[in-house]
Amino acid sequence: MQNSRVTLITGCSSGISRKLALKLKERGHHVYAGGNRWESVKTLKDLGITPIELDLESTEQCNEAVETIVKAEGRLDVLVNNTCGGLIGPLIELDDAQIEHELSASIHSILRMVRPASQPMIQQHSGLIVNVGSLSGILVTPFSGMYCASKAAVHALSDALRMELAPFHINVMTVQPNTEQTGGHNHSVRAQTSTQRRGSRYALIEKSISSCGTSKKQEADCVDVFCTALAETIQDAPETAVFRHGFDGYATPILAGWTPTRIRDWWLRRQYSLHKLK
Repeated sequence: MQNSRVTLITGCSSGISRKLALKLKERGHHVYAGGNRWESVKTLKDLGITPIELDLESTEQCNEAVETIVKAEGRLDVLVNNTCGGLIGPLIELDDAQIEHELSASIHSILRMVRPASQPMIQQHSGLIVNVGSLSGILVTPFSGMYCASKAAVHALSDALRMELAPFHINVMTVQPNTEQTGGHNHSVRAQTSTQRRGSRYALIEKSISSCGTSKKQEADCVDVFCTALAETIQDAPETAVFRHGFDGYATPILAGWTPTRIRDWWLRRQYSLHKLK
């Protein structure tokens, strides 16, 4: 890929995508920032970033975004897929509409972007697709089951894409941050929609459920450090298959893969107050 790379980042209305857009701009990328909250995204124009109104649930808008960029620049070098989501609540109390929305936001939207974006990359015989998953896709926790499942699916999609696009010299990178590094679950559908219903079996521990996806750490600092490291990896090591950063990035796979299931479940049940239920 050339030094001045043309980059499209989705989900730039807030959070990790917005910060990453600024970090890549500093490194010489011509950044197109997509987001569905135009009032927020358009402010990036003053910082030298080209804003695009982009609703990831619209196939038409996804196609048009890529067409606009390729028409203006003649190429597309990097696509960063960061989908919002974060459905929080007991699995048995989630309704079909919530589940369908989570799957569409986290999984379908990635394919809506990859399909058009891969075409100019195939023609160029170069490119990088970055899909933002989560450590939650590795270590499943109570009341984030749907979110964890959607992120595990993102990891699986990335693995398949990495192999399928390799013949065309396109790299695919999976990014696996923790909650603090993303600034929390963006636009989470919170658990009170189910736990405040009369007769909820989880009403006693509603406070524990509602705290899922939040952080006690200084999120702004975590996001900045994480995005700096990610931008450097995109710039200097685009062949990286999986990007993790910080202590959690190393410890979580070990905890998930090497801790006996009975011990891990016992610890997590207490972390989320499940031992209080009968």
